[in-house]
Amino acid sequence: MKQLILSKFSKISIAIIFLGLILHTLAAFYSIGHFHPDEHFQILEFANYKLGINQAQELPWEFAAQIRPTIQPTMATLYLSTCKALGITNPFTQILILRLFSGVVMVLLSSLFVLHYFETKYHPAALLFALCFAYLPFINVRFSSENYGLIFFLIALILILKNQLNLKPKILLFAGISLGLSFYFRFQMAAAITGLGLWILFIAKFNFRQILFLLLGFSIAILLNMLVDRWFYGNWVFSPYGYFYSNIVEKVAASFGVQPWHYYLDMFFLKTRPFSILLFALFLLGVYSKPKSIILWSLIPFLFLHFFIAHKELRFLFPALLFFALLCFQGAEFLIEKLRISKWQWHIYTVLFLINIPFLLPSVFLAANTQLQAWRYIHKNLNTDKHVVYSADSTASSKWHFSFKFYNSHIKNELPVIDSNTFQYQKELQTKQVYVLCNRTSLELAGVKLKKVYSSYPSFLNYLNTNEWNHRKNEQLIYKMELDKK
Repeated sequence: MKQLILSKFSKISIAIIFLGLILHTLAAFYSIGHFHPDEHFQILEFANYKLGINQAQELPWEFAAQIRPTIQPTMATLYLSTCKALGITNPFTQILILRLFSGVVMVLLSSLFVLHYFETKYHPAALLFALCFAYLPFINVRFSSENYGLIFFLIALILILKNQLNLKPKILLFAGISLGLSFYFRFQMAAAITGLGLWILFIAKFNFRQILFLLLGFSIAILLNMLVDRWFYGNWVFSPYGYFYSNIVEKVAASFGVQPWHYYLDMFFLKTRPFSILLFALFLLGVYSKPKSIILWSLIPFLFLHFFIAHKELRFLFPALLFFALLCFQGAEFLIEKLRISKWQWHIYTVLFLINIPFLLPSVFLAANTQLQAWRYIHKNLNTDKHVVYSADSTASSKWHFSFKFYNSHIKNELPVIDSNTFQYQKELQTKQVYVLCNRTSLELAGVKLKKVYSSYPSFLNYLNTNEWNHRKNEQLIYKMELDKK
């Protein structure tokens, strides 16, 4: 199958696909931890409950309310059971494998989408945007609801585009099932599915029989997910309704913060400066150049939904970034063709790629959760009787053992908190190697030299200060204490 897929691409396209695989593999290894607590608590800790490790009262409130879809926690439960049977017990290794799998799947699906959506002459540049644009490697390796909602949505799009001249019932059935799974992985994907439905009705103009098979597949996915929820929660529940009622009608989501409708625009211009205007202009040109594209019709309702929901988070738009990147590419191609500068095409894309690097590298080499990354280092390197590790942060020292049960077996219990007034470091240093975990805040102790042995950020990234992120990053440092003999 791999050879069949690659045979459809030119040599330069294949080279870009392999570049994308390398970047996603690096991101999988470096992107330790979760970007948002939901990525951990709503999936891995839910799975731990089904494995008999967690108690129901230890889970987030959504479990008791039974408003979360359980297809992804069920996947995690089956996966973790398989890992245990195979002797893979280190939780960091278990999640690394999931990130690698997610990244490879996204590279494959993004490449297939480019193959079936764009003309052959556009494949190399389109792949560059689809696989290497800004923060995509970081987002694509996540085992999150946002990412897996997009994965199954892409599967449906590929099935439709690949077979649009001969849409057999079984193809439409599988496309409908994929859309239903996309919806259950991430309920907000309903907006993108609605946009796709409008494209099917008014642009592609599917006939009644074709629409019927799509709806049949979607209904099958809904019924299967209801069965999964029944198994997970122990009773019949329609989680989409519960989710909507709690978060929208009862406004629970708004209790976590309310932002104005233009919040995402503000964040876009903040996070992508100094190239915000360029990217936004390319995006608008992409919209203008192909107003009937399946990408645009899927994206616009998704954006509108999130612009007007009161509670906003950047991760909510993660499924949109791939389509945004491809619309920017469409805009660039439109501009190149209108200006008749095709001979400069690859020079232009080379410049755009170089502009992209300050955004791309942090997304590849940074941990999703720097504190969890530091704790993994401590467990791996400083977990013997010869070592003593202190924390300079009382909050960090205590919360891990109680909150992240999934990692408990491979994380030391609470670290003692260092108190510069009472800490008997001279006595400890006589018999043990003493280390201290802290953030970027400077730490000074009388009579002690501090030697940095660990940083959660690769040193070369300190030279990239895009949007002054060096001043905002949550860097974790570990210092080794040595007596100052002066």
